Amino acid sequence: MTKSHYLLNILVNALPMLSSNTNIELLVDYDGASLGAYSEEGTSLTCALSEEPLVDIDYEIHDYNLHFNFGLSNHSEEHKQIKVIIQQTDKKPIPDAIWSSTSPSNCFLESKVEVTKCPAGYAFTVDLPPMSKRYFSNTMWKPLKNITLKFDEYAKSNYIHKLNYGKSVLGHDLNAFTLYSKRNEKLPLICISSGIHPAEGDTISTVAITEWLLNEGNHHNSAFDFMIIPVLNPDGFISGKNGCNHNGVNFFWDFQKYNIQACPEAHYLWNLFQTSPPNIYIDFHSYTTQGQSKQFGPYLKNPVLYTSKNTRHISLELSKELEKIPNSRSQILLSPASLPYNMTKEFNTITFAKYHLHQGYGINHMRDLSVEVIEKIIKSSYGCDFTTQILQPYGPLKRTFNEIIKQTLYVQRYYLPKKLKRLLEKH
Repeated sequence: MTKSHYLLNILVNALPMLSSNTNIELLVDYDGASLGAYSEEGTSLTCALSEEPLVDIDYEIHDYNLHFNFGLSNHSEEHKQIKVIIQQTDKKPIPDAIWSSTSPSNCFLESKVEVTKCPAGYAFTVDLPPMSKRYFSNTMWKPLKNITLKFDEYAKSNYIHKLNYGKSVLGHDLNAFTLYSKRNEKLPLICISSGIHPAEGDTISTVAITEWLLNEGNHHNSAFDFMIIPVLNPDGFISGKNGCNHNGVNFFWDFQKYNIQACPEAHYLWNLFQTSPPNIYIDFHSYTTQGQSKQFGPYLKNPVLYTSKNTRHISLELSKELEKIPNSRSQILLSPASLPYNMTKEFNTITFAKYHLHQGYGINHMRDLSVEVIEKIIKSSYGCDFTTQILQPYGPLKRTFNEIIKQTLYVQRYYLPKKLKRLLEKH
């Protein structure tokens, strides 16, 4: 469904002006807007969350229907208060904060609005000054245009180069930014990405790391090649998606690298990595509404999934360093359809994907943590031998028959309980 059709369906079911006596208009016609069906009663607005497809893959179901993004316009000369009720099931988390802005073109900042649980889900009350507009979300929304302009500004320097590697479903440029003009095969390549799940606000990481690499950390550019991809899913930012591209593909979990029609974002990213296989890959994400139930930290792989004793050793050393960051918590991820699994299987790339930030810690902490993560990875990589890491035909390494057997058995053993559980559920 296109955004215009989505908005049309909303407007058919309810008028944008909440009622004739409130002079309050609901705003959903802007890039990033995300809201399901809604109804109004007096000065109360009850909303459902916008829905996109669940990801049912690798015997797991991933539900990204967590976020909203809408505006309210007060057309009267009086101060107004509107109670907003967000409908959701008890299984989904209630956000600790509401983020807001006076313009959908600005980054949303944490407000002092109190969020309370209610029978329908949760509620909060917003103040609207006379003749004003306010925009609200339960996540630290960052518009695509702001991110694009910032990186285009970086690319004006002599130290960073813009590389267009393809087009999205809607024809937006897919851009990577390199701190090299030509790949030096003698240096390890570290790739850092964000913006695959637009609602998560994780692009703060690639901005902070780029600024650090251009300034305090620029001396590392002689020892490593760096590639930064700030926005993997530009259409999601335009269409107001939580986790999917414009065609409803959540390509972190369901990495459809050969499906150029449904997911050109995955297809062209894969082409880019085939041309320049990363030695290390960090993909930043962020917890949003989950509150204290989640802690920041990386997804790690079991070392058996890496090929060669040397690569397994490096992966363990890097993981140990990241686990030293206070209050972080690592998790083991195995999902054969996912982006990081594909990268390790094809190239033997060491991945920290996802690395979860947490918006509950605030903007400054998220920036500082992002830089601390890349600093630890870089410093721990000095002295490591990456020359034989990448698998054939992209590099010199060949996976042994013994490693193939061990990796296959590990995956089968990992999924056996999940397969049995799914079979029992069907019967």
